[in-house]
Amino acid sequence: MKPVFYVFALSVFLISCKKGKKLKHEVAVQFATVSNADVYPQEYFPLFDPYDIYEIPQSPSYAHDYSKEEIADQFNKDLTYYLKKNNVLLQADTAEYVLYINTMNLSESMEREGYIDSCDWNYSMAYVYKSSLRFRIKATLYKNGIFVDSWAKEANSWESFRNKRDECNKPRVRSLVRKTPWLIQQVAKELRVKISKKMYELEH
Repeated sequence: MKPVFYVFALSVFLISCKKGKKLKHEVAVQFATVSNADVYPQEYFPLFDPYDIYEIPQSPSYAHDYSKEEIADQFNKDLTYYLKKNNVLLQADTAEYVLYINTMNLSESMEREGYIDSCDWNYSMAYVYKSSLRFRIKATLYKNGIFVDSWAKEANSWESFRNKRDECNKPRVRSLVRKTPWLIQQVAKELRVKISKKMYELEH
C-alpha cells in the first residue's frame, strides 16, 4: 500500500504546484488592476551604432501585435478565470481582500549579429537581427488593508539563429513559437498558484 500512497501524494503535490490550492469555500477579492499594459519599445529600438549613417532603425517584430488594452484585458480575464477554479473570485466590488496589479509590462529586446554578405561585390559587413519577448507582472495582496504578500512573475520567449544560411551567407532566424498570448497565460497561471496557496493558508 505504501507505494500507492506515495504515488497519490506525489500526484497531489504536482497538481498543487501547477494549479495551486482550492479553497473550501468561495472568497471574494477586489481586483484593482490596470486597463493598459506598458509596452516597450513604443516605436523603434535605439540604434546599435548611432554614428553609422547606414544603419536602418529597427521596429519590434512582436510587441505591437496587440494593443495595450488587449494585453491588459487578456491577462485580467485569464487570471480571473484560473482563480475562479480555486474558489477565489476576483471582482470590482469592495471586499476583505484586495489584489493590486502594480505593474504590467510587455517588452521586446533585440540583438544583432554581423556576417559577410557574399552577394555584395565588396563582401561588406551586414547584420541580421533576432528578438526576445518578455511579459512581466507585479502583484500585491492585502487583507483588511494589511499587507499580505507580493509577487513578481514573468515569462519569456526568444528567437534564435539557425545553423543554415541563405545564398548570401545570411544566418536564418527561427521565429518565436511562444508569442504574447502564451506569455500572458503562463504568467496568469503562475500567479494563480501563488495567490491561491497564500489565501488557503489564511482561510484554513
